[in-house]
Amino acid sequence: MGEKEYLVSVITPFHNTKIEFFKRGYDSLKRQTLGFKNIEWVVVVHNSDDSYADAVRKLTKEDDNVKIYILNNDKRTPSSPRNYALTKAQGKYIAFLDSDDFFTDDGLKEVVEGMEETEADIASFRAETLPEDETVIQAIDTRARFDQTVHMLEFKKGDEKLNDLIYAGGLTIWSKLIRRDFLSKYNIGFSLDMKYGEDVCFSMECLGKAKKIIILPQTIVYVYFMNHGSLAQDMNHTPESLLKLASDFANIFDVTAKGGFKLEKLAWPVLGYLAEMMAITPGLDDEFRKRIYDLMHKYFGILGPLEPDAKFFNAQMAEHFMKRARMIILGEEDNDEMAKSSLLPILLANADTEYGQRYGFGSIHKVVDYQKKVPLSDYSMYRPLIKLMTRIGESNLICKEKVVAYSSKLCPDGGEFLVPQTAPFVSVYQNVLIEELKAARYSTFLAIESAGESGTIRFNDGALLHSVADTVLAGIRKSDIYNSHARSTENKYGTITAPESVLFKNPGEDLRYAKLLFALADPDVSQIIVPFTVNILDMVRFLKCMWEMLVEDIASGRVSEVSGLAEGRRKELSKLLKPSKRRAKELRTIFEQGFENVLPKIWKNLDLIISAGSGENAVYSRQIMKYIGSVPLDYGYLGIAEGIIGKVSAPGENTYIIMEKDSFLEFLPEDSDKDKTFIASELEISKHYEVIISNMAGLYRYRSGIIVEATKIQDGQTYVRYCYDRKDVVTVSGVSINTLSLRQAGKKIDEEAGMITYDYCLFANDKKNCFELFLKPEKEGNYSAKLVQEIAEKELSKVIPSYGRARKAGKIDKIRIHFLPSADADIVKGKAPKPIRIIHASSDEKLFKTYRLYEV
Repeated sequence: MGEKEYLVSVITPFHNTKIEFFKRGYDSLKRQTLGFKNIEWVVVVHNSDDSYADAVRKLTKEDDNVKIYILNNDKRTPSSPRNYALTKAQGKYIAFLDSDDFFTDDGLKEVVEGMEETEADIASFRAETLPEDETVIQAIDTRARFDQTVHMLEFKKGDEKLNDLIYAGGLTIWSKLIRRDFLSKYNIGFSLDMKYGEDVCFSMECLGKAKKIIILPQTIVYVYFMNHGSLAQDMNHTPESLLKLASDFANIFDVTAKGGFKLEKLAWPVLGYLAEMMAITPGLDDEFRKRIYDLMHKYFGILGPLEPDAKFFNAQMAEHFMKRARMIILGEEDNDEMAKSSLLPILLANADTEYGQRYGFGSIHKVVDYQKKVPLSDYSMYRPLIKLMTRIGESNLICKEKVVAYSSKLCPDGGEFLVPQTAPFVSVYQNVLIEELKAARYSTFLAIESAGESGTIRFNDGALLHSVADTVLAGIRKSDIYNSHARSTENKYGTITAPESVLFKNPGEDLRYAKLLFALADPDVSQIIVPFTVNILDMVRFLKCMWEMLVEDIASGRVSEVSGLAEGRRKELSKLLKPSKRRAKELRTIFEQGFENVLPKIWKNLDLIISAGSGENAVYSRQIMKYIGSVPLDYGYLGIAEGIIGKVSAPGENTYIIMEKDSFLEFLPEDSDKDKTFIASELEISKHYEVIISNMAGLYRYRSGIIVEATKIQDGQTYVRYCYDRKDVVTVSGVSINTLSLRQAGKKIDEEAGMITYDYCLFANDKKNCFELFLKPEKEGNYSAKLVQEIAEKELSKVIPSYGRARKAGKIDKIRIHFLPSADADIVKGKAPKPIRIIHASSDEKLFKTYRLYEV
C-alpha cells in the first residue's frame, strides 16, 4: 500500500513549548475546512525534555496523519528541525506553523484553492498577531503595502510590484504556502549557519526563484502568538551576538539583491535597528565596530534613499533611520546629539499628545532645542494629569501608548506619585529579565514576587496599580520558564525553580517559604536573581529559622501547614513537589554544619548572583559575603520605577555604564540653582549629578531624584556610581544629611567602635533639634553609645561641613545614639522573622516611636 497523498504538509519545530499552546495549534488543524485528513502534520521535537515528547505523542496518538520525530543536536535555532521535517514531508504544498501559533479555520482551504487555480509556486497570505497580554510590544508589523481591495493578486517573476512584499512583515515563512516540488527542484532549505533571520533568508530565496507568486491580501490564515520569551522580543545583545547579527543581515541583503529585488525598504529599517543595538550594547569596542563596519559598509554604497510613505515611515522617521545608521555603523561625524540618542523616537511617538503639542515635539530636531523648549519637570507637574487619567479615564495627555499600569512611589513631599507604565516601557525590563534567565547554565532561583491582580486597584483608564516587578512578572506569566523541577538537568536553562503560582501572592500572603522550598528541592540552580541584597540577607535569616521544616517537606514531598499558605494553594503545590529523601539528607548535613558559605554548598553549580547591592543596600552587600563564598555578585542594573539608568560594569563592581534603552538621560549638577543639564558624554569626573529622565511612558525631562557620581568616560561609555535618592534626605534646623554621607560616617563608626552594623536608621527629630541614630549590631556586645556619638560627630562634621558649622554655632544639639537588639536575637528556630524594610533616613514620627521602644 503506497504513501497517502496529502494536500498540505504543515511543518512544526517544537522546543519545550507549553502543551496548552501546542494543543491550540493542534485543535486549529482539526477544525480546518480543508479537511484534517488532507493535512500531514510533521512535528519535530527538537532538543526538548523527554516529558514534552511524551506529552506531544499522547496528545496526537489517535491521528495517523500526525508524524512525530525526535531530533537532538547542538543547534539552537529552528532551522535544523525545519530542514529535517522537509525531508519527511509528503504533501503537495508546504506550510509552516510554530508550536505556539495556530491557523484560522478556513485559512488553508482558501490558499490551496488559489494555488490550484493559478498553479503558482508560492502563495503569500495575511497573519494576525495575538499578544500574550497588553504589555507585549508588537515586534512584527503584519500590515501590507500591496493593494488590499482585491481578493487575489498574481505576479510573474521579475514583476516590479513584488517589491511591495520585501519588508520584514512580508517575509515571514508562516505567511507562505509553497509547492514542495518547487523546494525540491531548487534544493531550498534553511541555513544552519544563521542565528538571526534564517526564515527571512529562506523566504527571499523562494521569492527570487519562483516563476509565479500569488498574494491573498484579504485572507487571514495565520495567528501569531506574541509572548515575552520570543526571540523576536530579545533586545539585549553582547558584542559577539551583534557581530553575528550583522553577518546574518549581510546574508539576507545578498540573497535579496540576488533575487532582483530592491533593498531600500528592507535594508534601511534593519540597519537602523542594528545601529540602535550598537548604541546600547555595553562593551562594543573599536575592534567589534570595525568588524561590523567591514560587513555593512558596502551596502551603504548601493542603497538609495528610503522613500517615506503614508503607512510605515514618514519623512522624519525615514531620515532618522538613514542618519542614525550612517553615523553609528559607518562612524560618520554628526554634531547633532539628538541623532545619537534615543530622544527622537520618544518625541516622534508622542508628538500628537496634548503634552507633545504644547511643547512642539514634532518641530524639535536637536537636543539643544528640546532643552530650550521643554522645561524640567517633577512629580508635581504630572499629578494633575495622572489624576485625570486614573479618575476620569482621559488618554493621550502625556503618552500615545495606552498606560497598562501605574506604580506607586513615595515623593520627597511625603505624598504619592503614580508612575505610568506603557507596553514599550515595560518591555525593556521584561527583556532584561528574560535575557538573564536565558543566560543561566541551568535553572534560576528567582526570588521576586508579584501582587498579581487579586485585590489590585484598577483605575478608570483600565490600568492596574502595579509595581514594575508586578507588571514584568505578569507579562511573562504564560511563558515556559516555570517549574525547573519538571525538566532534566540539561534542559533547565531558561527556567526558574518556582511553579507559576508561587510568584503571584494573594493579599496578606507570605510566599517566602514556598519559594525557598522549591529552590532548595532543585539541586541544579546555577543563578539567583533577587531584587536587592537585603532580600538575600532576609532569605538567609528565614532559612536559619525554618530549615528543619523545609528539609522535612522536601523529604516527604509536601508543603506543610507551617508554610503559612492557604489550604487550597498548599495542596496544589504539594502535588508539584516530588519527595526526595536523598536531597533532604544532603541539605540537612549542610545546615547542621552551619551557614558560612552556605549558598554554594546548597547549589554546587551556583555561578552567579544578580542583586542590586549599592547605595542603601551596601550595608547588606557586605554582610552576605559570608554566605555566598566566592560566587560572583553582580549588581545588575541601576533601575527605578521611571526607567533603567545603567548596567553594572562587571560583577563585583559598584559602578554602572549609562544605558539609554527607550529612555533619554540628562544630568543636572547636584547643587546647581540653574536648569542647565548635560548629556552623559559631557559629565565631569567625580562630580555629582541628578538623573533627568525622558521616557516612552510620558515623562519628559523628569527629575528622578537619583544622585550619581561620574567616575570615568572610556570608549564612548560613561560610568557612574549611585550616591543617594533625594527623598532620603532629612533636615533639622536647615542642616541636611543624605544617606551617602550617613554611609560614609557609618563606615568609620564600625572601624573605630569595633562593631559590625547590621542595620541602621537616622531620624530627624525637630522637637529635640537633633538627629537620632539607631544602630542594630550584628552580634550582642558592650558597645559604648558615647564613643559612637563622638565618632559620628567627628565624621558628620567632616563629610557635611554645614553640620560642623551648625554644631559649633549651637544651632543643633549633638546626635543621639541608640542600640537596637542584635540581628542574632532575631534567629528563633521554627519562627519566621519578618522581612527587612529599608528605611535609613526618616522624619516620620510614627516610625521614630516604633524604634524608640527598643532604646537601650
